[in-house]
Amino acid sequence: MRLKISYLLVVAILLMAIQIGSANYLEFNALKQQNIAIKHARGLDPVTQHKRPDIWADYQESLQAKKNKAFIRHKEILQLDQILQSSPDSNERILAIDQLEKIGGKEALTVVAKGLGDEDALVRSQVIKTLSAMNGENTVHLLGQVLFGKEEQELKLQALEAISAHVSDAGLSLIQSVAEHETDEVIQNRAMDILNYPNGNDALPSNNEDEEDFYAILQRASFLQPEKALGALQYVMQKSPDATLREEAVLVLANSHEKEAIASIEDSLLSDKSSAVRIQAINALTNNNNETLSVLGQVLFADPDPVLRIEAIKVLALEKTPAHLAFLRQALSDPDERVRSAAGQYLQVN
Repeated sequence: MRLKISYLLVVAILLMAIQIGSANYLEFNALKQQNIAIKHARGLDPVTQHKRPDIWADYQESLQAKKNKAFIRHKEILQLDQILQSSPDSNERILAIDQLEKIGGKEALTVVAKGLGDEDALVRSQVIKTLSAMNGENTVHLLGQVLFGKEEQELKLQALEAISAHVSDAGLSLIQSVAEHETDEVIQNRAMDILNYPNGNDALPSNNEDEEDFYAILQRASFLQPEKALGALQYVMQKSPDATLREEAVLVLANSHEKEAIASIEDSLLSDKSSAVRIQAINALTNNNNETLSVLGQVLFADPDPVLRIEAIKVLALEKTPAHLAFLRQALSDPDERVRSAAGQYLQVN
């Protein structure tokens, strides 16, 4: 009996211990989870106890910093605008313009442009210089206001130089308008000099030949009569690595019947490496074939491209002189069947 009671007592004690242990475990686990939650809320990694990187918070902070920077920049521009508009000291106004150039951007450029109405010529001169340096999308338009407004001769010349430094169709149109209509002879002559500059050696590209330089020369030459632009066009034809620009140069020269222009086209026809340029040259000679019979003959018998030889036949066939017909008959012996066929067709017509 005593053994049975002792056994039951032991079982009861064990059951009580299990219940107490289970309660303690549950309480411990709850405390652990609560501690983890607290650490998460504080931004701590529950394992390493170090602060977790918060990528989204970092992004938001960076975004706010950018906004703050833009706001500070905007505020600085407004302050410089106030100086430019209100300061009685011209040196301060010039310094404000310099600082606006350093800040840069469309907003700063708009403020700088207000200085074109400054009462001090030195300030206006600084504005022209800064507009040219900032080279915004409205720069040419703003400088054009100087050119055609009531401004001092020296500042008009400065604006003219600034416009010519930035090659564009709008700028070239302005310069051409000044060259044609300006009543101030000094300004007008300078505009004409700028338009004619490709004829001078100083204006041609250096040894570091840049495709943009050739394009600029061609663009300016396009505003002149072909005979006046001859030097520039010859330079492009001889030096430009861009066959398209050389074609354009030939096309401009084709409008001239000057002997030098024709000679340049003939030279291009015989020496240019591009078939497209040589074809353009042949087309340019169409109206001068009496004077170019010899060079067309050289193309017909020496050009390696049969397409060029056919083009030469087309030009030769425009005339019915014995000499032209003789060249066409010689072409009947061309090694290329297409050339022989073209010569035969034109001979039948003639």
